[in-house]
Amino acid sequence: MSTIVKEEIFELHSGLIGRKIECTINIYNKTEARVQRQVSTYYICQNVISGSTCIDKLGYKYSWQVGDGTKRSLAQNGVTNIKIIVPEWDNENN
Repeated sequence: MSTIVKEEIFELHSGLIGRKIECTINIYNKTEARVQRQVSTYYICQNVISGSTCIDKLGYKYSWQVGDGTKRSLAQNGVTNIKIIVPEWDNENN
């Protein structure tokens, strides 16, 4: 299996929709998740903590609303330490 590279990010944007991430939501460290957007609101879809729901949770059980995805909005919603999970082979081609 390939090594995983984790790239830290501080804001969400449309290029991250559907991307696999790892983050902290409140007290839940290293939560595996994916980014989703519904209208102009971003969500962290994951299997750990229930929050405001979005229609398409990308195969996960729960979603956590994070507003417009800015650094401030993420912090206000308890989301920190966001890292994009990238397979090593994918990172080498970019």
